[in-house]
Amino acid sequence: MIQDSYQRIKLEFKNMTDLVILQSENVKKQLKGEATSHSLEEIAANELEIDRYELKLREDIVSAIGLNAPRARDLRRLIAYFDMVGNIERNADLIYGISKRLPKLMHSDSIFFMVDNDVIKLFEMADKMIQNAIFAFVCEDASMARNVIDDDNSVDDLHYAIRKNMLSLAYSREQHDVVVDVMEMGRILYNMERMGDGATNIAEAAIFFLEGKDIKHNDK
Repeated sequence: MIQDSYQRIKLEFKNMTDLVILQSENVKKQLKGEATSHSLEEIAANELEIDRYELKLREDIVSAIGLNAPRARDLRRLIAYFDMVGNIERNADLIYGISKRLPKLMHSDSIFFMVDNDVIKLFEMADKMIQNAIFAFVCEDASMARNVIDDDNSVDDLHYAIRKNMLSLAYSREQHDVVVDVMEMGRILYNMERMGDGATNIAEAAIFFLEGKDIKHNDK
């Protein structure tokens, strides 16, 4: 019976993570100015579907624990799934938040177009961390999970560099709306940096499952 629960959770988890990866691809198109009305509608629809998967998975995981009394490794797997589902849903919220704020920056003199290449690079780095963290769990690769945790430093460094450059560019301009652009850009950059943190949390959950170690509060 526990195997039936695993198979159901595994399938739902794959469907949820596939949607998050699709969200990232659509938002990447939006960052590059390649989004269509269809892709924007898809982003909004996927956000609702991801939320539904989170609720269903949490319910199924709790039921699997309550009904099957799993042993240590099986219990760690289910707890890891539970942690990951929450972090994946939060990452999806961050990605959706980026999508909703981008239209405000799509005007001809926006500061976004002065730093867009670095912003796209930051998004791709954070997105790669998320995907690698998920793959580390699915493929049971603790080494990959630890690499994801290490990569968070690079995301933090680029996030800081873009903010510093953006503020320097803002001070050199006189348009009254530059403050609005900087505030919107600041939120978008924050979301991208938090995506990296979310990927780190997913990787930590993978390590908990694979090694039985809780490294959340250790020196990484």
